[in-house]
Amino acid sequence: MRKLAAAAAALAVAALSTGLALARVGGGGGYSGGGGGGGDGGGAGLIFGLLRLVLWLVFAHPVLGIPLVIVIAIVVIKMAKSGALQRSVGENPTVYPRPVAARRAPANLTPVRSTDPFFSEPVFTDFVQLVYARAQEMRGVGNREPLEAWMAPQAIDTLFADRVNLTSVSEIVFGASRIVQSSTDAGFVRVDVTFESNLTEVRGGARAQVVCEERWSFRRKAGVRSPVPERMRALGCSGCGSTLEPRADGTCPSCGAARRGGLTNWEVADIPYANRRPLSPPELDVDEGGGVERGTELETVIDPRLPAAKRSFEGRNPDHSWPAFEDRVRVAFLALQEAWSRRDWERARPFETDGLFQTHRFWMERYTAFSFVNRVEDVAVTRIALAKIDSDAFYESITVRVFARARDWTEDSAGRIVGGSKTAPRTFSEYWTFLRAIPGTVAAGTSCPSCGAPLSPGGGATVCASCGGKLVGGAFDWVASRIEQDDAY
Repeated sequence: MRKLAAAAAALAVAALSTGLALARVGGGGGYSGGGGGGGDGGGAGLIFGLLRLVLWLVFAHPVLGIPLVIVIAIVVIKMAKSGALQRSVGENPTVYPRPVAARRAPANLTPVRSTDPFFSEPVFTDFVQLVYARAQEMRGVGNREPLEAWMAPQAIDTLFADRVNLTSVSEIVFGASRIVQSSTDAGFVRVDVTFESNLTEVRGGARAQVVCEERWSFRRKAGVRSPVPERMRALGCSGCGSTLEPRADGTCPSCGAARRGGLTNWEVADIPYANRRPLSPPELDVDEGGGVERGTELETVIDPRLPAAKRSFEGRNPDHSWPAFEDRVRVAFLALQEAWSRRDWERARPFETDGLFQTHRFWMERYTAFSFVNRVEDVAVTRIALAKIDSDAFYESITVRVFARARDWTEDSAGRIVGGSKTAPRTFSEYWTFLRAIPGTVAAGTSCPSCGAPLSPGGGATVCASCGGKLVGGAFDWVASRIEQDDAY
């Protein structure tokens, strides 16, 4: 009976997996599926042959055939209950920006905020991206010393393990940086961050673009309070702000404070996961592009604390005008759509934070690398709905749901449409979070937080002409800091 069950399972898996392959190829789904058109009929022939074999056994050898059918039925039922027969269909639209794959619950930051009332998620995100970028550059040249103030020895060992024939890492662009977990452990607070980035490696004289998906675990002694944003973003001593390298004993050469071990500032304790692979084409949706995008019909997700948060916000900002804020949202929304469609992302700088700018530049460069252009034309904002108001010690944020419609399509270098529709408009909605500094808490800054060189103001952005570092600050006006699809918010 055990051999019979094994044979039945093999027959069922062979038949069903062939069917799934046909559905996957025939469905088209996305660029990476290589799809288009239907199957070649070979899978259907195999299924038909297996069914003929089973039917022949039932009538010619019922003692064997009937139990075989029963076992096949049991196997199929168990596979269905376990979800093994489910298939996924690529439904990502090409509407800018790219949609998030699944709904994510926000990380619980209570463990860190309960001991640090000055913790700011936007500032922390800027900080960890600076550490990540500097660490990758030092991985390229094999220099550990500049990282010892920010990374534990075992974390540096893990990072530097991937250095075969490597001579340079540069052009680091962030696709996403997310806090996924915070916790306490043996007197330390730990915050885990996932990074999606695109960078250029030189190995053996050959340049290659690499996509990275990594998880880094940061830790800091519990009870330590975050310094002001300018010091966090300067990667300097949290006590005095000095950016000089620590002494051999790990102390600051200016004020003598500890600069290692997570005693006064965050350090990378571990890198539990890292996946680096060659750059691949972006996934494209090959549907007709028109109609209503999935999730647009869903109810707006309103924070249950919104009424109280709105009263508190209006009390702190008696001159705030909601119509003027909506105008700012519309201007930013349309400006970013135009910059994306024209592939002129410098236009977007006054309207979004540096982190979001890097995310969009990541996708723009990925499209460009494979000669794709995503066009978004005739954009119209039809409605804006308030969803959430939040604040920390330094920043205020407002999340709104933007309802819009546009013609959206993707074309290749020859002008052929490979996704979406050039004629049929698509209706969609997205959640946009806008950020600004609480008046008097964050200085706009006159020097680069990375290298100290003077900054030249340019609209809402400041750009370092010395090292290329960029900072778009909420100290200027409301700027977009996060964009999420409505079925993933």
